[in-house]
Amino acid sequence: MPVLFEIIFVTILFLLVVQSQYQALQRAHIMSNFQDIATAASDGYLAVFSSISYATLPSQQSVEDYRHARGVYTQHIRAIQNISSHPLTIKSVQALTEGSKKALALLDDIEFKVQNNDLAIYEGFQYSRRAMLLAKELKAQLTGFRQEYQNALIESDEEAARFQALLQNYVIAGITLSIVMAFGLCFYFSKSIVHRLQVVKDNTMRIAAEAPLNKPISGRDEITDLDKAIRGMNSIIAETRRNERAVLENASDIICTIDSTGRFSSINPASLTIWGYPTDDLRGRRCIDVLAEDSKNTLPTNKETMAAHPNGSFENRVITRDGSYRDMLWSVQKSDDEQSLFCVVHDITERKEAERFKQQLTAVVSHDLRTPLTSMQGALTLLTMGALGELPEQAAKKVKILDAEIVRLIAITNDLLEMESLTAGKLELYMRETEVADLFERCKDSVETFAEQHGVKIKVASTDVVIVTDADRLARVVINLLGNAIKFSPPGETVSLDITTSPGQVEISVSDRGRGIPDEFHESIFERFKQVEESDSKEKGGSGLGLAICKSIIEQLGGTIGVESTFGKGSRFWFKLPNPEPSQPA
Repeated sequence: MPVLFEIIFVTILFLLVVQSQYQALQRAHIMSNFQDIATAASDGYLAVFSSISYATLPSQQSVEDYRHARGVYTQHIRAIQNISSHPLTIKSVQALTEGSKKALALLDDIEFKVQNNDLAIYEGFQYSRRAMLLAKELKAQLTGFRQEYQNALIESDEEAARFQALLQNYVIAGITLSIVMAFGLCFYFSKSIVHRLQVVKDNTMRIAAEAPLNKPISGRDEITDLDKAIRGMNSIIAETRRNERAVLENASDIICTIDSTGRFSSINPASLTIWGYPTDDLRGRRCIDVLAEDSKNTLPTNKETMAAHPNGSFENRVITRDGSYRDMLWSVQKSDDEQSLFCVVHDITERKEAERFKQQLTAVVSHDLRTPLTSMQGALTLLTMGALGELPEQAAKKVKILDAEIVRLIAITNDLLEMESLTAGKLELYMRETEVADLFERCKDSVETFAEQHGVKIKVASTDVVIVTDADRLARVVINLLGNAIKFSPPGETVSLDITTSPGQVEISVSDRGRGIPDEFHESIFERFKQVEESDSKEKGGSGLGLAICKSIIEQLGGTIGVESTFGKGSRFWFKLPNPEPSQPA
């Protein structure tokens, strides 16, 4: 609309300006015509007046003046005939034409008489009298032309002034109307846009408050598209909230939010199942009210401790509604914007009970089982040596079998205790420079007899590598790997102990030509009590903890362990340890 109005306004303004220019040119043309008419009338007066001298006292000078005046007058009369017949000049042109006919007729009569010497003196005076009368008539006509010229000039100026006022009024009216239209349209559109934007803004607040949205905005502009996008976003958010509520309401763990004052701001229904508190009882309650006395300092409960508390996890104990205690694992995520803690609380009471039972079992195995087994082994050794007299052959065999079983039980007990120490991180390492060649010979000597019993040879690689490690723990790993390789190698085969070095690292490996390990056991074989076949523990011996112990020792030494094996073609167990280059002396 504003563009259409401006086009019409500018078009009319352009036409008015063109009309104004045309009127100015027309006015100039009229003024020029009046000047030509007045000049012709004046020349006619001079020609008639010069004819008096020419008729009464003809002389060379009077003849020249007469002829010059007549010629100029004749030229102007001819020029007047070509003037356009404008309403303001047509009457003047007609009056001038009629007067010129009289003047030229008189001049023709005088000139004819003079040239034929037929002009008597009295006739000359008569012609002079006629010329004087005609001159007065022409002079009066000239005065009338001048008055008409003034009237035409005034009329033209008035018309120009009226047109100029019209043009000015049109411009003022057009500009005023344009301004009014612009403000009106701005008010209309701004009111419409602001109202629709207020609806969009209100919808965003309704989304946050989970309230129903306003009616859809009609139209085909960007605000309508924005409203559609917000409605689509609201649908997605609503679906996400429903999913979140379903997760929270059905979660087996307690999920809660703790504000900056240390109070529960939200909590899911799992609190009733685990702690015995309904959500309404806990919402707004201080968190430390449900913590045991020895756990009240584990959770940040004010702005200062919350700001310094890192994200992570910790354990504490909670007093349930019935007065019992439950061990909980808190996973905490801090929200800086809301100054609150988002917590997932997992019940680890059963795990803690299992750990306590395991510790009790370890104590029982350590003190109440290993000590009697050691005493029984000592007693059987004395019986075997005949300290209490010679045993019958059948009894000696039974005592020997019993002694082997007790040795096996003691070995299993020691493995269990060592595995517990490794798992608890209680293993003490004594790091020192160790020559790998001496370590290999020591390990070979330890299993030499065992290898001869199985008919297996041991091949040890020669090396001059020196590493910094706990030699006793590392020897425990190598001996265990060699023992496994010997157990699972057919008689006549060779077990190889090798070493390779690379910058910052050393790799030690034990290879055999036994039955190999299927691919699916390459990772799980290092777990506790894990063996490829169930019968291996009976047929080959062992507790199923050897490789798990090896893995724990290597990892605590900062290395990694693994196996490469093809089922039916043998295995290669390897472990890698860091071996930093010695620093050069300055």
